[in-house]
Amino acid sequence: MVQATFKISAEDLTADLLEKIKSLFPGKNFEILISVKPKETPEEAKRRIDRSIENIERNKNVVAFSPEEYEALVQKLSQQ
Repeated sequence: MVQATFKISAEDLTADLLEKIKSLFPGKNFEILISVKPKETPEEAKRRIDRSIENIERNKNVVAFSPEEYEALVQKLSQQ
């Protein structure tokens, strides 16, 4: 399965762009999912950043890779 995510503004969603996306999948059926994310308020952004800092300080929800581990994971995922 191939997945692609395109993050664009409404103004950039044109018929030409849709045709280019179609050309990426010749002869295939595919699904387009559109989601609109609400803008984050400054207070929400601060809370999110504060939680992230707290998680890092507590070593909670942190994933760390050596450069070699990262490269191995990239290779593995690119083969799927």
